[in-house]
Formats: sequence, C-alpha cells, structure tokens
Amino acid sequence: MPKLLYANSKNSDMFYATRVNVPDAFFYLDLGDQAFVFLDHRELGVFEEKNKNSKIKAVLLNPYLAKVEVAGGEGSVPCRLALLLAREYKLDKLTIEVPTSLPLDMADFLRANGVKLVVKNPFFPEREIKSTTEVAMIEDSLKRTQITYQKIEEILTGAKMTGNTLVYKSEVLTSEILKREVDMVLLQNDMLNTMGIIISSADQAAIPHHEGHGPICPNQPIICDIFPVRRTTGYFADMTRTYVKGQASEAMVKIYDTVKRSQEAGIAAIKPGVRKCIKFVAKFSSMRVTKWVIEGLFMVQGMALVWTCTKALICARALMSNLHLAMWLPLSRVSIIKTKALLALRM
Repeated sequence: MPKLLYANSKNSDMFYATRVNVPDAFFYLDLGDQAFVFLDHRELGVFEEKNKNSKIKAVLLNPYLAKVEVAGGEGSVPCRLALLLAREYKLDKLTIEVPTSLPLDMADFLRANGVKLVVKNPFFPEREIKSTTEVAMIEDSLKRTQITYQKIEEILTGAKMTGNTLVYKSEVLTSEILKREVDMVLLQNDMLNTMGIIISSADQAAIPHHEGHGPICPNQPIICDIFPVRRTTGYFADMTRTYVKGQASEAMVKIYDTVKRSQEAGIAAIKPGVRKCIKFVAKFSSMRVTKWVIEGLFMVQGMALVWTCTKALICARALMSNLHLAMWLPLSRVSIIKTKALLALRM
C-alpha cells in the first residue's frame, strides 16, 4: 500500500524515512520499491547531496507547483499539490496510508476528491525495534548528554553554602546559570537543546516538569532533567538526576530508598519478550511512593533511555509511556556518591 507524508524533517516519521534535514514541509511518497520526495529548487540540490538511500529519488516540485497555480480552484496550494501528485502517480484509485500528523484540511480535501486514505499509527512500525546502528546512535547521544552532568557536579561541588543560597565564583548560583553551562556543554558535544532544560530546586522540585528558576537551594533536592538531540543523527537522549548540595533530609533518603527498590524490582522483572512487567513495576512503585508525593516531596533517582539491556525487550514507546508516574520510575542502576558537600543521587 502506498504511503504519503507531508511534513518537514522535525517530524520523526519524515526524518526516519529520509534521514535528511529539510526545514520546510515537503511531500514524501513511498510506492514500495521506490520512494519520491518533492522539493523546490532551494532544497533539491542539498537533498541529493545528503541522501544516502538509493530507494529515494528527489523530484523537482516547481513544475507541479506551476500546474496547480494555472489550474486554480479551491483548497490550499499544499492540498491541491497532494491531489495532483496522487493523480500523477495513479494513486487516486488506490488506498493511501497516511500518518496521524497529516494536516486535517489535506485529508479532508483528498477524501472529498475521491482519494481513499487510511490512517496508520505507528506509521513505520519497524521504528519500534531499533537496529544495531540505531542503538549505537542512541547510546552515543546518551554518552554525550552524560557529560553535562559532569559539569553540573563540578559546579555543585565547587559552590559554597551561604545561608539559604549557594555561591559559585562570587555569584549566587541559580537555575539559569546551570542551564547556561549545560547549554554550552551540549553545543560543544554536537547536542542541541530544542525542548528546554529542567533544573529546579526546593519547592519547585516538588512540581513535576517545573523548569526551574532563581537560586539553587542547599540541603534541598535539585532536579536536573536534560533531553537534547544529536545534531547530526536526530536521536534524542533523556537523562534525569537528583542532587542535594549539603545534607539530605531523612524524608529524601526514604524516597531515594523507595524508588531504588522499585527500580530493582523493574530490572528483575524485565526479560526478553515480557511486556507486562512494566505494569507490575508501575503498580509496585505507586504503592510505595504515594505517601511521599502527597506530602509534597518529589525525587527522581536517575532516569535514562535504556535500549540495550537485553535487546528486543519492550518497544521504547510502551516503556516510556509508563515512565510518567509521579516519581518517574527509573530503569537504570543507581548508586549513591557522597562527598563533603554533595550527595549525588545518580545513575
């Protein structure tokens, strides 16, 4: 069955299909043995230079655009282009697979003109099982992201406690300063911050996904959640660490121990081909951390994408959907590192 995509390369399905960055939305048409991308004269040459897939042929869009402009009619130009391409490639009598991201007006327009569409989700089911090459690229993104935590630990270790603030290089240490330092490390390691950075402390750390602002507080949890993308491969990393500069309270240590037990139960339950273990771990964990969440405390013990622990375990999509618990169930081993001024709860 033919496939039709209309998006730019920020769309994960489009990037997966083409592996070339194109900033503006374009059409991708997969006929099985051969696929086509339709690009105007600004993007065509760049795509041809970077394209490594011999199955994909780049086609100049301008002649089709000229036909649409001459013909006129109702509908936006992209909608009329989609219909013209379907007819030119004799797909208007077939059923075309489209993703959930296809613009609604385009889907309505095509259907109103007799084109049969079926929405397929996931659009590329093969994405759920990563190849050896893909696993290597994900591991690479994770390793590069780990370097940012070395910088955070360096700063926290070097910061001095002054009352209810931390001072680093004669300046009050803030979430903004740590984020700036993280951004610089990411750029130096070919990683891009495209979705923000979470570095929050004290009360802010009790609010899931609070991005954090203002001074970093000593003797309080410091949540760091960094999820950048590798500029050259397009693969993301997602790592979370909780730090305490100074002394961790008894409540923090109890939360840490609870989450650690949940994590160990999860690791023990995971085996090749087993899918229900995630539900078991979620139930196990929620029972043990509920009272801490109600009391307004929040702790992440160290989360990272895990793709290679036993290879074909569970698809990442199912795995990640169950990480959105109140305590962000980790699936990576955790150890406690103690220094004079820093209790680091990390992977």
